[in-house]
Amino acid sequence: MRSIAIPVSAQQLKENARRVRAIVVTVVLISLLSTVLNLALAQVPGVVPAVSVTVEAPDNDNVRWVLPGPRGLESGVFGTPAQPLGFEAAPDIGVAIEARLVSEDGSAFTTTAGMTPHSDNSAPISGRISFSVTDITAVDGADTEDEIDFISEFIGPNGDKYRIMVDKALPRGPVHPFFGGVVTNAYLHGGTGIGTKPQPRQFVYAGFWGVGQLYRNGELVADNQLVHVMLSQRVRTPLEDGYRLVFSDEVNQLSGRQVHVILPPVTITATGPQPRPVPTGFNLPNGQEQPFVHLMFDDVGQVTGGLR
Repeated sequence: MRSIAIPVSAQQLKENARRVRAIVVTVVLISLLSTVLNLALAQVPGVVPAVSVTVEAPDNDNVRWVLPGPRGLESGVFGTPAQPLGFEAAPDIGVAIEARLVSEDGSAFTTTAGMTPHSDNSAPISGRISFSVTDITAVDGADTEDEIDFISEFIGPNGDKYRIMVDKALPRGPVHPFFGGVVTNAYLHGGTGIGTKPQPRQFVYAGFWGVGQLYRNGELVADNQLVHVMLSQRVRTPLEDGYRLVFSDEVNQLSGRQVHVILPPVTITATGPQPRPVPTGFNLPNGQEQPFVHLMFDDVGQVTGGLR
């Protein structure tokens, strides 16, 4: 069979080249759009892969029981007497203006007027901590898929033996997001709008808000107890420097990590969180029972999982 050459004009060649270029551009655009779509889906609750973190700190003496005391007020969070900030009325979120002390010249807030769970005062104790969390649900709602398995055992300053257990995440925060109960790789506290403002802004590798139980000397003394735990960057100076809770602009000057365990005077009821002193059984020098538990673990032990 004899081949027949079909003449192609210069105009047709240009048109064919244009079509090829159009096809190439289309393929590239589809690839880029696919990449963008995948990145966007990674931010959608329920689509982002679960992040699991485990902390295992064996029994050790590098634990502090935080005592009540005043807390310094940083101007970046609480403003000045002329332009006050951070005075939210919600319990343990902001600090009411009338609950603050002012410098002699009236230009600055200095400390809280009363006792707080965020003081520089602490007592040495011993204890251990073991917990694992899985961050699945990214936003608050009626339900959550986040998972918590937490236990801590320690001996208090009074010699009593305590145990805290948590296996239920709180799916929704009453005044700020709880991120479904478990949060990973996020900034909390200070001026972030998440958590209590007297705590400095800090990067939290893994944390949770959960419902737990407090045992003292083997007896259940508080059920349905609000428990807040964080594995965060270090926020307190070394013991030789007073174990001071620093301000937000000082946090990055410290190195290392700490675990916070906080039981505020709050119980979880069918109608939501309600005030209730924690029955610690630990009497302060004024004869009153300390109404909260706040522990700091300086030895965080072995940490595994999806940390930044």
